[in-house]
Amino acid sequence: MEKIENQKKEYRIPMEVTPETIREFELNPKDVTWTRIGNKPVKVVWVPCTEEEYYQFMRPIWRQMKNAQNHEPMESLEKMAEDLSYEPEASGSMEDDVVTEMLLEELILYLDKVKPGYGGIFRMLYDGYESSDIQKKYDLKKSTANYQIRRIRELAAEYISK
Repeated sequence: MEKIENQKKEYRIPMEVTPETIREFELNPKDVTWTRIGNKPVKVVWVPCTEEEYYQFMRPIWRQMKNAQNHEPMESLEKMAEDLSYEPEASGSMEDDVVTEMLLEELILYLDKVKPGYGGIFRMLYDGYESSDIQKKYDLKKSTANYQIRRIRELAAEYISK
């Protein structure tokens, strides 16, 4: 294929939406997709914009992601999911959301059976909390929290690969 040199690049900004937003603004559910804004997975609608607007919007998010990456002592849950080649469907349908939530709850129940509290810690990791938040909530030492997070990730990876 030949490279087209004079093609203008299109810029789009992700606008986070909720079910209420979709209904109120009568958005087409097929236009809603999953993506990450910063380190948080969210449903979005892509809004066209200029190059200047795009960079103005995205630079603080990129900075936040880089800071989180620099302060993260171990691999993140998103990286683990990427390593397992797991990618949630981007169709945005309610059925997919329900199935995903059911599978998540099943995994949380499994982790709680292995050791009480593991399910809650996994939920916090899934929701984007950091290890320091988990330490505070469960009154754990830093080394204990990091060990439990590492163990939970291993158990989750085993469970997902079954």
